[in-house]
Amino acid sequence: MSGYRGALGLTLAMALGIALGGTPAPAAERWATEQFFRVEALEPVVRGNRTVVSGYVYNLHYSNGKVRLETDTLDASGKVIGTTTGYVDSVVPLRGRTYFAYPVRTVGASYRTVVIWYDWIDLNPGDFVRMQSR
Repeated sequence: MSGYRGALGLTLAMALGIALGGTPAPAAERWATEQFFRVEALEPVVRGNRTVVSGYVYNLHYSNGKVRLETDTLDASGKVIGTTTGYVDSVVPLRGRTYFAYPVRTVGASYRTVVIWYDWIDLNPGDFVRMQSR
């Protein structure tokens, strides 16, 4: 019976949040990846009719990583007015960095880029020891 009440309470809380028009939290509050990666964003560049964010993702861990980024577009007061997901085209090497660049959907006063997804990739096949038969 208590499981039913808990599920009912969760459902009501979710419905209330949707009804009140709850907005998602900024990317920096949604994911805690700063223990593994650091993002160094450069000044946005306008290319044609698109604003492009670029920079470097630093891998602070002891393994190669594949990452996905998210850039929040901020207005002059610091409020999030748009979000764009971007991809890093290559693996971020262990204790190294990789360049990224992608266009944002919404133009704003400033931008904040964070890592939202990562996967550890083992590019080292390791030491293969060949067994000798007698």
